[in-house]
Amino acid sequence: MVLKGKYFAVLAHTLILYVGLVFLGGSSSFANESDIYCLRTIKDSLEYPYNHLSSSWNFENNTEGFICKFNGVECWHPDENRVLNISLSDMGLKGEFLHGIGNCTSLASLDLSSNKLSGSIPSDISDKLPFVTSLNLSSNSFSGEIPLSLANCTPVPSFDSTVTAKSYANNIRLCGGPLKSCQSTTNENSLEDPYNYLSSSWNFENNTEGFICKFKGVDCWQPDENRVINIRLSDMGLKGEFPRGIENCTSLTGLDLSRNKLSGSIPSDISDKLLFVTSLDLSSNNFSGEIPLSLANCTYLNVLKLDHNQLTGMIPPELAMLARIKEFSVSNNLLSGPVPSFDSIGTAEGYANNLGLCGGPLKSCQGTTKNSHIGIIATSKVGGVTFIFCLQA
Repeated sequence: MVLKGKYFAVLAHTLILYVGLVFLGGSSSFANESDIYCLRTIKDSLEYPYNHLSSSWNFENNTEGFICKFNGVECWHPDENRVLNISLSDMGLKGEFLHGIGNCTSLASLDLSSNKLSGSIPSDISDKLPFVTSLNLSSNSFSGEIPLSLANCTPVPSFDSTVTAKSYANNIRLCGGPLKSCQSTTNENSLEDPYNYLSSSWNFENNTEGFICKFKGVDCWQPDENRVINIRLSDMGLKGEFPRGIENCTSLTGLDLSRNKLSGSIPSDISDKLLFVTSLDLSSNNFSGEIPLSLANCTYLNVLKLDHNQLTGMIPPELAMLARIKEFSVSNNLLSGPVPSFDSIGTAEGYANNLGLCGGPLKSCQGTTKNSHIGIIATSKVGGVTFIFCLQA
């Protein structure tokens, strides 16, 4: 029999992992204790109404290999407490993702499908499952985003012809690959447009070069080129959250969403979405939560207006690193703590009506210890998607 492609890769990885574990025999007892603790954590963190685990997962036995007899557990060797696969499919389990799974340090396969698990998939899942070759979380109630770190689970075979349209079915916003073309897809807007400012102008059925440059509120670098430089959607009565697809406008320098009814938090990774922004106006909306620290990475910013929202917490002192900033306003929020140490900007008017703010042009921060250290923040960005999809998303 000849093994080709991904099957050879998976087998090769499994053999390498096993050989590595053999040579790490000196840490065998630690690995065994770690795997026992892993399973104990799983049992304690889940609800199992049909007693699939309580009837089988008995930790009072302490002999070598006893966990290998647990329902749904397969070990590398039957008399050794080192877990290879965990298969807990269709057991009616309730709870969140198994955070203790990282203690099963040699795990190659995890199947939690067809249960009632909920919550988000951990953003650091690749750290918890560094050697996984098969991961099945289907038919649950997981929510949130698919973690980017899954790309770091390198033993998982790369996509090839086995990934079909059926794999992506019933996700109405997906496009590309085996699905319909992204450029010909009309996605439902992420914003509510009650006064039809966008629906009357943003027509994606046209596919000529530069057609998006005629959209209301959109400026392009060149009129005959679909490359957006500014988006100005002020005072349109728009509702929704911050438009996540804005990151696909990879050459955007100006964004004005002021005087609308936008809500939710400002994305914590906003600097990844607006790499080259020079002017950002989110004023007069209903944004809540904290001002993202990553705004300090928007090093080209000249104008930052966040006033008349419901922002809370402290203003990140790292914003003082914005060497090009000329206009900064956070008035009429719910902010507290010392204001950033800008050199020549930052007036009392720009901070007005935040009862908890102090320092700078405001009253002194009595009885507080002012931290002067400024962190260094690094960001990265991978581009390559179209500006058209930015405006559709």
